[in-house]
Amino acid sequence: MQNIVNEKLRRGIQFGFGLFVVCGAHFLLRAQDIIQPAPEMPTFTLGSVNQTRDALGRPSVTIDYQRTKEGVGVPTLAGRTAAGPLKILGSRMVNDASGKLELSDLFPGGKGLDAELYFTVSGAFADECPIQCIVSNVVRIGNPSGPNLVAREWNNEENKAYQKDLLGRKPPISPPTGYQLVHASTKLLAGMPIKVGHYGEWLDAEALNSDPLVVVKISGIEKLRSKTRGGWIAIKPSVIQQGDSSPSAFKPSINIIPGTTEALPDGYVPITSSMAILPGTPVRTIWLSGLVDATVIRGDGDTLLIHYDG
Repeated sequence: MQNIVNEKLRRGIQFGFGLFVVCGAHFLLRAQDIIQPAPEMPTFTLGSVNQTRDALGRPSVTIDYQRTKEGVGVPTLAGRTAAGPLKILGSRMVNDASGKLELSDLFPGGKGLDAELYFTVSGAFADECPIQCIVSNVVRIGNPSGPNLVAREWNNEENKAYQKDLLGRKPPISPPTGYQLVHASTKLLAGMPIKVGHYGEWLDAEALNSDPLVVVKISGIEKLRSKTRGGWIAIKPSVIQQGDSSPSAFKPSINIIPGTTEALPDGYVPITSSMAILPGTPVRTIWLSGLVDATVIRGDGDTLLIHYDG
């Protein structure tokens, strides 16, 4: 996990000017429609739900599961009660073809639970249409009120976004006129103007690094993206020639956090093992789909123990 720190704050704390407060972190599942799965997603069968007690004597739930079809996407346990989406701590991602889930954190205060449980695959069609698809049967624990969960069919917006998503899984057939494809051996420099294949079109963009997986800033799109060489990126031969003769002519408009598609905020620097990072130092770290604030609790060699703020 890549962490970054505000250099001025880091230096101030090193000299004893730091004050910090640790706040409790909590994460809630977002309420969202449950829809039918995409054809390429995996499917699972959930077995019976058993209420028992774990090794510490806490109320617990066990669920057997079996994958019935391989596919794309990592399933996650989800659920709902009469009050809405079930709060499940941790990711509960399922990576095995079969197994048993044991859950002890579904019983706040040791009380019983009335809920429906199921596997879902979440994401966004074409990076613009959030979806949560059910990929298993629904099992019930206790006596949940209300009708059984029935995943709905896709609406027009979701169907259109899925078709666009399919279009974006392959690069355009050929490069635009006057351009050549960027291959593994192409000398690409950060700051070079390029074209990027994006859902069947070639769009103006800028290369932000020279790695095999190129981070690009596409004109008109705020979110930075990564593209592989060999079909997805095109460049003018004259730009390559200029890079050979005057490499200093190219400067990226955005600095990125190494190994990520996140822009490096002004005033921050990537944390390296040579830095002295003391407890209480405020940092930013990548969590899920973006940067979040955190506070350093302890530094242990090349590893930082941090607490997510908020």
